[in-house]
Amino acid sequence: MWPPKLLETVGPLVFSDSRKYYDAFVKQVMWPTWTNEASKLSSLIDFRDFAEDAWALYTKSFGLTLAPSLTFDQLIKALKATTDIAKRKTSTVNFLQENAFALREHLKTWPTAFVSFAIELELETFYSVASKVSRFRPVLKCSVESIEQVIKQFETTQDLTLEHFQGYCRDLGLTTLWPILALWHSHERGDVEEVFLHAPLPRIFGATSCIRNAIERNCNPARLAKNTRLPFQFDKTVIAGNGYLAFKNGTEYEVHPAPRASLVANLPGISDCRYVWCLKPDSLEAAIYCIEPFKLVLEFEVPKDETDSVPNWIDCQRDTEGALVLLWGHINSLTGNLNTQNVLALDEDALVGNRGLNIDFLQSISGLPNRHHVGHARIDWRDHGNLLSVHHTVNDEQQGHQRLWTHNYEIVFADYLLMTLSTDARPIESIYGSPFDVVLLSPLSSTQPLQHWTLEDAKYVLKASQQVPKHPSANWTSVCVAH
Repeated sequence: MWPPKLLETVGPLVFSDSRKYYDAFVKQVMWPTWTNEASKLSSLIDFRDFAEDAWALYTKSFGLTLAPSLTFDQLIKALKATTDIAKRKTSTVNFLQENAFALREHLKTWPTAFVSFAIELELETFYSVASKVSRFRPVLKCSVESIEQVIKQFETTQDLTLEHFQGYCRDLGLTTLWPILALWHSHERGDVEEVFLHAPLPRIFGATSCIRNAIERNCNPARLAKNTRLPFQFDKTVIAGNGYLAFKNGTEYEVHPAPRASLVANLPGISDCRYVWCLKPDSLEAAIYCIEPFKLVLEFEVPKDETDSVPNWIDCQRDTEGALVLLWGHINSLTGNLNTQNVLALDEDALVGNRGLNIDFLQSISGLPNRHHVGHARIDWRDHGNLLSVHHTVNDEQQGHQRLWTHNYEIVFADYLLMTLSTDARPIESIYGSPFDVVLLSPLSSTQPLQHWTLEDAKYVLKASQQVPKHPSANWTSVCVAH
């Protein structure tokens, strides 16, 4: 894939220490190569000759001569001990690998195969970071036109060298070769538009609501629903992500491992304890937890709907007879359509009295009230969970020589726009609330990662904000309020 002339010279420039990648190269490149070649052999002499030739070629490629202390007596002894071809192959390849590891402190040159492997291994980290960065700002801040010009030169220039890549680096105003190497690699594998050129597509997340571009923008939020006297308790917020739950215990946050916690929703109106349920979308593993004191109450798996995609939305509300109904499904992030609304119902008394992490779900549901019935909907947190969604778009602009993305977030109840927020680098990950109280999770915000907006005199004001706990393994992506 890589231009040969580039590989001949780029290694020492982009890597300060070849040993960082050496063991992985032996395991992932040389091991399968030697294994494949040895699979064609059978006799003792064939294996001996192969080992000697393979070792000579390998050490020569790294600028090393055969170490005087290395003899093949141990290998020959192992080969003589068995006539099993598979065991002879394993002994030969193990011998080569173990002695290759011993050379890591004596490397002198950079073979092109090794440089190619090391670059691609390092680019895995680059792409991992880029996938996170590109959700809120461009990977490269230079103009799309300048990137496209470099890509065109990739396609038209013959025998690309290190000097060419350094020139492209200067053209884009970069100080390191890594973005140019990633640009070349991404172009070769066919995803350069996705990684470097395109802004994020519009998306909708949160509760089910109207489809994209069908929002009524002129409304009085106070008339959309009826508020109740039960106060909204911002301090009861629970956040989840990557197998962890966090919530406040007094003034400080507690963080607890919860392997199934990717999406989180509250179970409303239970008096003995605050409950949440969590779902791990890829495996459909779910759990119900009691908050304060924190304990696992129930583990289960939700049924798989063969007609639906991986769930990206969960919630809980009560049916007309008061039973708790767990809801989940896949909201099309482009259109806002909910393909299928899946449900499971359980009795509150059975849940509270459960002692064995096992419970029978109800066979029928009495009916689910329309939570978006404008004008008559009662905002009563004993009966339902989140009522809001976010319609997110990205405006891609060029300001001077820099490319700038502006994120626009429209907070929506049913078909009605409540408020609009804009930011250039602090994306909103999750939402919870009603037309009267809005909780936003923006974990990359340095000062206001968790925000509480309230409706006051027909306007939304930032009432309070909180930090979220820092944890080396948690990646906060979902929020609810468990009253």
